[in-house]
Amino acid sequence: MSDIRKPINNDVFNAVSDFFYRMLAPEIKEITSPDNIVVAIGGSVSYGFADQLSDVDVYIIGDCQEIHRSKTLRKYLFMHQNINGSPVHFIPLHTNNGPYASFYCLLREEYEKLKECEENLLYDLVHYVPIHDPKGSLRKAKDFINNIDYDFWKERCMEHCTKLIDMLEVFYSSTKRGNNVAICTHFGKAYEGLMQIGYLLSGKPYPYSKWLWNGLESVDKKIYETIRNDIVEKLPCTQEEFIKMIQNLTQVITRRLKERNTIPLYIIEDMMNP
Repeated sequence: MSDIRKPINNDVFNAVSDFFYRMLAPEIKEITSPDNIVVAIGGSVSYGFADQLSDVDVYIIGDCQEIHRSKTLRKYLFMHQNINGSPVHFIPLHTNNGPYASFYCLLREEYEKLKECEENLLYDLVHYVPIHDPKGSLRKAKDFINNIDYDFWKERCMEHCTKLIDMLEVFYSSTKRGNNVAICTHFGKAYEGLMQIGYLLSGKPYPYSKWLWNGLESVDKKIYETIRNDIVEKLPCTQEEFIKMIQNLTQVITRRLKERNTIPLYIIEDMMNP
């Protein structure tokens, strides 16, 4: 499928916002104060990566246990709502447990704690389009993330590269053993890890694996072009093709690491010869 990008449509935003305030907000108000939640459009639509297959994901951020359990709200949550011709999901995110627990700092305005978040969650926050944000929490969070100093990203990049060496080693070991299943499995993990470095090198968080490729062009054109030339038009079919693609992307990434003096040289050498 071609890479079709478009910004969020104002008609879609207005229709979803109206639906939320007209249908969900009165029910939520019976359960918790509207000041205790943030509601935003996220996912591919907020990233600008939406295509003809994309849903509109609307996230309700807060202590959502009661919202999740509500019988009156259940018919609106998770299931597709056809709003103005678009399939829309309303998804409550718990801030008291689970992978989104770190989002509690939005409601308490403890933005320094955002540095503890996973990169893909930071990417989400930077791109969320707020529908209901009474305290301006998302704007403040975006400003905080965009102003994190580069030393933070250098540290994250070094940690990431160290872990990636193990992934690369497992991939190459699988090719030596001729284990085709392991080759396919670890190729994907290693390739994903290499793409993620492209974001960290640029001082930016990276998205979920589903959207790594889509965002690379605006982050690092050279890495983007390498991947497009190697894999976008033709999937690898042989062991040699898998190896060549990993080697090509590793060379581009390690060259970038050297240019920016981001991590120690011995780590770069281990990446090139895991």
